[in-house]
Amino acid sequence: MKKYLLVVVMLLVPGFAFGSTLPLVTDDAVTIGKGKFDVDVTYNVGFDSDVTASNVAAKVTYGVAPNVDVIIEQPWSYVSFDGTGHTKGFNDTVVASKYKFGVFKGIDLAAKASLSLPTADEFKGFGPGKVNLGVSLLATKPFAWGAVHANAGYTTNANDFGLNKNILNGSIAAEYIIIKNLVAVADFGVATNLLKDSDANTYLLGGVNYKITPKASIALGVKGGLSGSLANTTLLTGFTYKF
Repeated sequence: MKKYLLVVVMLLVPGFAFGSTLPLVTDDAVTIGKGKFDVDVTYNVGFDSDVTASNVAAKVTYGVAPNVDVIIEQPWSYVSFDGTGHTKGFNDTVVASKYKFGVFKGIDLAAKASLSLPTADEFKGFGPGKVNLGVSLLATKPFAWGAVHANAGYTTNANDFGLNKNILNGSIAAEYIIIKNLVAVADFGVATNLLKDSDANTYLLGGVNYKITPKASIALGVKGGLSGSLANTTLLTGFTYKF
């Protein structure tokens, strides 16, 4: 049961791949600027055949330099099993740093390193009980109509549950300006399945981001699992405030 719950939680929790523009999973290669803060709060609900998993996460980003951000993220999850009960708890805390190292032919380039700390209750299945690392390369190409982002990364998944311990992932996303302050987003990604000898996890995501004020925005999206162990459908909501 703990192995199954860990798979459910890790597929729902944003973890290492929590996009800068909600509700995207794919991150951008842009930093927020020295001395600035971004605060993101998300609420996701994933539905599968006999499981409903909801997740609340708070992420704070601070610009320590013009081209360097530091990030801390704390998720909390609630998992309900059809007719058999439920469980809830905090997930592992994630700290990360993004470094924008250059621009090539109009494409912003950045690298991101992440550290997952074993703060969750591993005995309940809300974390692997191990320190894990993630590294990824990020690219963003801005256009007059929006932007395109691409990510490629590797994450360790140290665990005692017999799950894959090396996770590769890649994704591509686009933002399209519909009208002033309203942006449509789309995202496609693929990653190594946590379960050994299983098809890769793939997803397709669509949504919108609406800027309420120059500093605040809300987001709504739907993510569908195309293959692997991903939940059939996940509803995504989020709020961002910049200061």
